Formats: sequence, C-alpha cells, structure tokens
Amino acid sequence: MGTAPELMPMVIERADLDRLIGDKGPSDVPPLCIGCGYNLTGVVSARCPECGRPFSLDEINRKAAELRAQLHELEGLNEWVMFGLVTALCGLGVRVLAMLLTLMGVGWLAWLCRVAVIPCGMAGVFMGLSVLRVRRVPAWARETLAKPPRYGIASASVLLGLLLLAATIAPW
Repeated sequence: MGTAPELMPMVIERADLDRLIGDKGPSDVPPLCIGCGYNLTGVVSARCPECGRPFSLDEINRKAAELRAQLHELEGLNEWVMFGLVTALCGLGVRVLAMLLTLMGVGWLAWLCRVAVIPCGMAGVFMGLSVLRVRRVPAWARETLAKPPRYGIASASVLLGLLLLAATIAPW
C-alpha cells in the first residue's frame, strides 16, 4: 500500500470568493486613486497622473472592495430609516398613553410607559442618523444605489426621536 497523497493547501483568491458568494466583480467599481479619487482606468504607470501618488494594484483592489461593501450596506438604508420613524411613532403613542395614565392617577404604569419611550426615541434618532453614512461614499457611487436615501423621513425620524427623549424628562 502506498502512502496517502500529500494534501496541498488550497488558496482561494478574493475575486473567486466574491463570485462564489454572489458579489459583483471588480468591474462595478473603477480603480480609483486613494489620494484624490481619480479614475485610474487605462493608466499604465504606478503613479496617479492627477496627484502623483504611487499606488499598487492590491491597494486599489482593497479600496474597491471596501467601497463595494459600503454600497452593499447602504442598499437597506431606507428600510432602517423607515423602521426608525415607525418606532418613534410607536413611542409617541406610548408617551400619550403615559400622559393619560398620569391624569387617571395610575402613576406606576405611567412611569413604566415613560421608560419604554426611551428606546423608541433612541431608535428614531440613531436609525434616522444612519442616512449620514451615505456621505462616506463618493457622489458618483451614491448614484448607483437602487433607491436614493430618504432624507425627509430620516429628518422626521431624528426630530421625533429627540422630541420623545425630551418629553421623557418632562414632568407631564
């Protein structure tokens, strides 16, 4: 009997792994200079013709992968913003209930409702502010998003969340 064949370690390239898990290939994000954002497509030297910064292909590919990951995260942004607004609206209903319970003289239940409003207000603020993450992505890449960010709903979510947090400490 012969000896078992020696197992060679298998190396999977990042691009192959991306294709296996369904990520778009590197063609969806052009190679950009890390320093100035210049599109390096067709550049034959290892220096940016715009700012003169030297670059490596690995560095450019890593930056493109980071940008693809950011865009992937932002695809669900509007759902988060809407969830924040709905949560804040629910918190508003609970706060109105707390005011009614206070008027009816059920102080302990009113206090419990006021405490429940805090996470609703925080969710409204933080999920509304999540739209600011869009600013980290270059303007040309933001235009590739399937749905543009809903800034109005995000603002309403933040405003209502802050109002709820302020109303929690109000005596009424």
